[in-house]
Amino acid sequence: KRVKPAVLDSLLRTSLRDAGISLDYAYGVFAEPDSALKLAQPAKYGGQLLASDLRARLFPADIFSPRHDLVLFFPSRSVFLLQQIWPQLGATIVFMVIIALSFVYTIRTIIQQQRVSVLMTDFINNMTHEFKTPISTVALAVEAILRPDVISRREKIRRYSGIIMEENGRMRKQVEKILQMAVLERGEYELHVMSVDAHEILQKAVEGIALQVEERKGTVTCSYEARSSVIKVDPMHFTNTINNLLDNANKYSPDAPRILVSTHNIDGMLVIRITDNGIGIRAEDLPKVFERFYRVPTGNVHNVKGFGLGLSYVKLLVTAMGGEVGMNSKFGEGTTAELKIPTENGERGTGN
Repeated sequence: KRVKPAVLDSLLRTSLRDAGISLDYAYGVFAEPDSALKLAQPAKYGGQLLASDLRARLFPADIFSPRHDLVLFFPSRSVFLLQQIWPQLGATIVFMVIIALSFVYTIRTIIQQQRVSVLMTDFINNMTHEFKTPISTVALAVEAILRPDVISRREKIRRYSGIIMEENGRMRKQVEKILQMAVLERGEYELHVMSVDAHEILQKAVEGIALQVEERKGTVTCSYEARSSVIKVDPMHFTNTINNLLDNANKYSPDAPRILVSTHNIDGMLVIRITDNGIGIRAEDLPKVFERFYRVPTGNVHNVKGFGLGLSYVKLLVTAMGGEVGMNSKFGEGTTAELKIPTENGERGTGN
């Protein structure tokens, strides 16, 4: 009764406005010792006013009178607070997302760089082993030529000179292969496409590898079932592609190699398969075999020579000539390399 609701409401509104608060509010008067609300405006917020911790004593100078507290409650307080912190909260969330993405990108980059580093280290090790043998052979041949008992014997000098030329040619081919891959990856090569009979190229390549295979007590079998074998490719690069695949089939067959070269037509394509009974490739390594420098891990054993460039060369060239290349393998049982190249007339033959 000492304070009229209208006056109290007006004082509250003024004080809140001066404090920069423009929220709707409810207020009430809490009386002790009976712990009851003597006033609640609006009345529907009575329960919230009783639980509110926003309280201030009315008439603090009245020592002997029962205590009365002014109680406030803001119905939209949570919404108001959220609106106030939302810009900072949103910025924080965006910043955290950026940090998380940056972290993922950084970890991914580190893993990729580590993998590239491993590949490059393997490549350098392989290159060292590839060049070590011919360099040592040349050094021994030169040393032999310089010996007094050899320098006057023409047949010995001719023999050692031949060894030097052979090893020099071997190193030159390896260097040319590395440089050629760099040119291919930069796209600076030019294909001289023409119509060729794939069976003729295959047969010449088979005859070229047959002697090496037979020396190891192995065999090369051909099964040309394709009715349409004329394709448009660069003869030199296509020949190199076949030679690479046959060379791999021979190198990765530790015992007597059993190599099968087969062809058939399907959906306007010439399908060439080169199958061996070699060591095979593990499933986890199979998707990586066409990557540059990648070689199937063999630890510190270097019984299979190469830089890991052959299959990446094959994929680049076959793709450039409009074809496809794939590899199927089962570890310990062998590998099948498959080329698909459009035939000249696009004949839709039958095949396996």
